[in-house]
Amino acid sequence: MIKHLALDFGNVLATFDHMKACRWIMAHVPVSTEHNVPTERLRDWCFGNTREERRQIGMTSGLQLYDELRQQFGLNMDYNMFAQAWGDIFTFNEDVLHLLMDVRIEVALALWTNTEELHWPYIYRNPYMMLFQGSVIARSYELECRKPDRRYYEKAMDRIGASASMTLYIDDMQAHVDAFRNTGGNAERFDLTKDKPARLREILAAHDLLD
Repeated sequence: MIKHLALDFGNVLATFDHMKACRWIMAHVPVSTEHNVPTERLRDWCFGNTREERRQIGMTSGLQLYDELRQQFGLNMDYNMFAQAWGDIFTFNEDVLHLLMDVRIEVALALWTNTEELHWPYIYRNPYMMLFQGSVIARSYELECRKPDRRYYEKAMDRIGASASMTLYIDDMQAHVDAFRNTGGNAERFDLTKDKPARLREILAAHDLLD
């Protein structure tokens, strides 16, 4: 019987737009210098190589990223403005969040997410995050590993204090779904960029998690 419902954040509860952050940042790169480059190049630099992974596992902080961008692109904005530009990229899906209100009260919610420290001050500003008050939130940068690494799921399950077989995990990436299934857990794919919230309702109903 499922006792815990764990959900990814990006593209499950909310969509995100990295280009929004990059456009804001590029507006503060001096024009007519060697640093002025297409926004796509900035995006590729920020999310290419191992830079995103290092941020998501806590090896690179938001302040370190800020300093790197100042050196690499001549960024001319203060840190607080940069933190807002980088973190405020999410759009919550109200239909999905309303659906979670229908989850049976005895089922505990959790968030399992590959994410960066700068995202969370802006995620927490959304009133729907009250749904996760008291819930286990397993952030990759705190666990120092990320999905689909098996260690991530083991650490997340330790925080929940339940067996994988009693947990249903929802993620938009098939590799993450498969990895949790390989631990003996239950997992289903749901992707806000492709699926309607009704698909998530079908999944939850199939596992008897709705009132």
